[in-house]
Amino acid sequence: MSVMRSSGFWRICALGGTIVALVLGAGVVAAHDLPGSTEFVLSLPENYHTGDITFIDFIGPPVGSQILHATLDVTWIADPNMPASDLGIVFLIEIEGQLIHFSVTGADLGWDDGPGPFTGTFDTDELNGLTTSQIVHFELVNASGMGGVWGQFQDSSLSLEIGGSAPPGVPDLRVQKFPNDDTRLRLSFDTTTCEGNVGHHLVYGFGSQLPTAPGGTLLVDGSRCPVASPYNWADVADPSIDPSDLLWFLALANDGGTIEGSWGLDGFDSERQGPGAGGSSGVCGISAKNTVNACGQ
Repeated sequence: MSVMRSSGFWRICALGGTIVALVLGAGVVAAHDLPGSTEFVLSLPENYHTGDITFIDFIGPPVGSQILHATLDVTWIADPNMPASDLGIVFLIEIEGQLIHFSVTGADLGWDDGPGPFTGTFDTDELNGLTTSQIVHFELVNASGMGGVWGQFQDSSLSLEIGGSAPPGVPDLRVQKFPNDDTRLRLSFDTTTCEGNVGHHLVYGFGSQLPTAPGGTLLVDGSRCPVASPYNWADVADPSIDPSDLLWFLALANDGGTIEGSWGLDGFDSERQGPGAGGSSGVCGISAKNTVNACGQ
């Protein structure tokens, strides 16, 4: 994996023992987990702390970016005035309208009061979701509550794996019969209200393949892919071959690759589950489902 890191710039000033900074710019590198995602890197400033408390506002990923995972990689140069175990690192970011708080201490990373230097990596999914603010708040505190922070970061960063807008649900699916032709249906659905719907596909099954209990799996009998609205569905499956005499179908959005969006909510406000990995359909090249984008559900 090749890494591209933008140095950006940051301004910093000491105000009564408190460090205040604005950090602009971040690197974007290819991520290593979800196909098609990228990694947004926030580099922590390397000024030497001498008893201060630090507040920084990073310019983070664009509003509406989907955070899939976060990794904190730190190297800390300790100072005799403060054990490395007392270092407190705090991030706050607005996710889907709520201010999410994520923190880790030197003690969490297994650090002690030795001379160091200390290194550690911390992975979290607590920041996952769609960002509703581009600002990432960062605080550096003495976790013991005894004074400020002493020491220095080296080559330290918070990496946010982002995937842009996840595929949404598909709202307003409408069905029209063709006169004197029971083998065709005309389907239309809303493709403009929600963002992230790069492509669409259709899945269907029979009544006997519906779940028998809440939260159960809808078994898929077949699919059509790709589809666009409006879609003339020829050779519609005949429901009379099933004891239920019922045919169900769903139009699903996808990211143009292997990820589809929500199947919508059932009568118990739970996400409908397909037979593939993670409740996906497992058809049309789809291998995962991402329901972070609530639009259209």
